[in-house]
Amino acid sequence: MSTFPEVVSEADGLFQAANEAVQSAKRNGRNQVRTTKVAARPRGDIPITQQTLSVFMRTDESVRRLDEVIASACGKPLELADDASFHVFEKAKALEIITIEELADLVRRSGDVIRKMARCFVPTTPVPAGYSLSFALDIAAARRGHPALRAYFESLRLSNISGAYATEFLETLVLIDAGG
Repeated sequence: MSTFPEVVSEADGLFQAANEAVQSAKRNGRNQVRTTKVAARPRGDIPITQQTLSVFMRTDESVRRLDEVIASACGKPLELADDASFHVFEKAKALEIITIEELADLVRRSGDVIRKMARCFVPTTPVPAGYSLSFALDIAAARRGHPALRAYFESLRLSNISGAYATEFLETLVLIDAGG
């Protein structure tokens, strides 16, 4: 029983639908596979938690493609078994982004810049699933200006990035934006 790629909002509904599918298979001769469509909450309503982020990072095609670009640009493997949900969750909270759809929208708007930044900032370890989301959130913070970006970086406890990095990040972003 699974809900991939959708996230089901009500466990009781999932179990009821699964039970109905099992009963249908029994009535129709057993040894059958039955599926059911469970009403899922629209993606826009899914709150950001570490669990929903982890699923989103591994199942969203746009995120996956951007992660692959980053891994390719730095010559590191994409490590889907690992994810960046701890860091992304903290960054999303710092920017007051509360739903998966808001985060997906950031990815859509930042995709080109993320592709370009992948060539500038080189990870030294394998790239975890969702690494591109970290870039998207950093870009969103940078769009708020230098003081906001510096405060954002300084507020992150799960990251080793300091506020001093804000200047370098903004300078890189300006160069990327100017390069079109």
